[in-house]
Amino acid sequence: MSIFETFTVEKWIYSTLSSDDTLAGLLADVSGSAKGFQISVYNSVAPVKDARSKKTPVLPYIVFDRAGTSKEYEKVLCGWNVVAFPQYRVTLWYSQSGSVSSGKVQSAVNRMVSLLDNQSFTLDGLSIYCSREDTEQPIEVQTDGRIDYGFTAVFSFNIIL
Repeated sequence: MSIFETFTVEKWIYSTLSSDDTLAGLLADVSGSAKGFQISVYNSVAPVKDARSKKTPVLPYIVFDRAGTSKEYEKVLCGWNVVAFPQYRVTLWYSQSGSVSSGKVQSAVNRMVSLLDNQSFTLDGLSIYCSREDTEQPIEVQTDGRIDYGFTAVFSFNIIL
């Protein structure tokens, strides 16, 4: 049984996204690189150097991080079970000069969402259900004129501890 449930959720998000060959192929197609040349899925921030390629990560890539909680812990069944509700923001980052278009990354974004949304699983002794709650589209204009933008889905996890 996991005591700190967020470690279990983060392990599942990472393994689900990083082990999917279809998603890896879609990300590589956009960057023009060989499938699997870099990890392309990172917890909290992209590293200075990717662990696989030993180079600066190439966009597009996915970053996920804790986004809070959808509601407080609940005790159910006479106080014997506790349900936790952490939320995670999962963003596929991409960069482009000129106007912003989702055309090149739409298939990868759709695949990312389909892998995580509406999933029930048991891991580390925890029963977990994941569902998409919201979307966002962060945009960062760089000093060189590039536009970094993300396609974000916020997922809520219901965890029986």
